[in-house]
Amino acid sequence: MRELAGLFDLTSFGKIEVSGPRALAFLQRLADNNVDRHIGSLIYTQLLNPAGGIESDLTITRLGEAHFRLVTGSNFVAGDLGWLTMRMPADGSVTVRDVTDEWACIALWGPRARYVLHRVTRRMSLTKLSLYDCPRYRNWRG
Repeated sequence: MRELAGLFDLTSFGKIEVSGPRALAFLQRLADNNVDRHIGSLIYTQLLNPAGGIESDLTITRLGEAHFRLVTGSNFVAGDLGWLTMRMPADGSVTVRDVTDEWACIALWGPRARYVLHRVTRRMSLTKLSLYDCPRYRNWRG
């Protein structure tokens, strides 16, 4: 992986979707990093309690203006889901949902990762793909 590329199956990791008109404000209040980034971006962050202590260590992907996917450790999804649910606004403006069983999670890392990805997705332009981008691509070659 340090010289070429490595492919890792992270499917067992927990996946939580947060959506709704106040989803961004909700995550901005809980995360220690700025979640307000462009659609398709991914950020590594922690969720903090009111005292500033770390409650969760995860990544957040912005899928739409008001749609996010959180990826957390396999053993932490139930706790993170409960912690988020307890902090949701009472007005119903945020929905939190466990989608772990609906999505696979594959990570491609290493200095040649871009080359490997290009070989698999020849029609996808990788020139604008930057670190922590999460493009949508559905036309995998058979």
